[in-house]
Amino acid sequence: MGSGRYLYIQSEPILLGTVLERDSPILSLIMNEYEEKVKKDYFSKFGWKRDPFILRGVLPHPSLYVRRKDDHQRLGPFIEALKEGQSVSLVVGPVGSGKSTLLKLFDYELERVLGNCRVVFIEQPGFTQEQFMKLVLSRINSGMANGDKVSLYENLKNWVNGSRDRRLILMIDEAPEIPEETGRLIRNLSDMENISFILSGVPDKIAKSMEKMQPLLDRKGSEYEVKPFESPELTWELIARRICYAKGDFSELDIRPFTDEAIEKIHEMSGGSPREALRIAHDALRRAMVSKNYEIDEQLVAESGRSVIVTEGEILREFSEVQRKIITLLRNKPEGLLIREIYESLGITHNTAKTSLKRLRNKGVVRVCRRKGRAYIYCLSEEWRRRLMKG
Repeated sequence: MGSGRYLYIQSEPILLGTVLERDSPILSLIMNEYEEKVKKDYFSKFGWKRDPFILRGVLPHPSLYVRRKDDHQRLGPFIEALKEGQSVSLVVGPVGSGKSTLLKLFDYELERVLGNCRVVFIEQPGFTQEQFMKLVLSRINSGMANGDKVSLYENLKNWVNGSRDRRLILMIDEAPEIPEETGRLIRNLSDMENISFILSGVPDKIAKSMEKMQPLLDRKGSEYEVKPFESPELTWELIARRICYAKGDFSELDIRPFTDEAIEKIHEMSGGSPREALRIAHDALRRAMVSKNYEIDEQLVAESGRSVIVTEGEILREFSEVQRKIITLLRNKPEGLLIREIYESLGITHNTAKTSLKRLRNKGVVRVCRRKGRAYIYCLSEEWRRRLMKG
């Protein structure tokens, strides 16, 4: 509301008549407030506490994992080989099939299943050698995550060799994206007896990257292929578990406001890809919220999705390297980041981050999601979050 000669938006006074920059975030903030009101009203209808299709991380709780029918036949031997100390294991599958989701399940449960080991899940492999070692050490012993590159390597080696009964398992998602320099470090680490690697990626890309890391290729053991869902029943369960998580109640699986026919259509259009199914479901939900439609049927789903699955590499090809890194970082941080957190995470300057964010906002990729004091928190736009949902 106006007050005198001032306009108040989120308690920030702006003198009327002020000339605003073209990329001012004010309209973005107004639209965010509108979307939050629409979302709140719709969610209250079904007792949801959160958006079922925009969650913090790929698997915020193990109960969201959907088992394939043959998991006990194929995944059981894979885990048994890890228990026996296998050095290198692969998790492969097409884009959006659920590789990241499976690794996150391992992150939750492998230490309990395997016993005396430490599991470190590396979701973004684009680290320098020093950043990679600091990340690993911070997870296993934060007091050892200091010093220069040589000190860090010695600390990591000492921890690994400190006990013959203790094993370190490094899980690297999107392993083909490992920088060449960091790949050399991983080759050296693979020579240590008490380290195991689980590497994930698209089959042809991970095969090429393994050729560049011959010691890992020589030690390759089990390979688990994550396949698309073979039946609509699994897509039904995927949607139902997300909705139960949104309610905070798993006592009964529930797909409302989706109909059974809508789920079958989602399965058909997604080709069994969990990531694509969630994208289509999320798009249908947004359309339903705007139109105040409390039943999502087959027709609404058909209008919302498209059956062509585009790979992430194709989607990001038009952007610069820094812009791609920012997009990937924000994809994994749905709650958003301050500009300081962005440039510190990526090891770039403030000006580089500021320029890249401005260009990404102009393209509708990044938006301002809220304020923190006088600073803005940036996140991916809803459209781009849907396009880049991990699975």
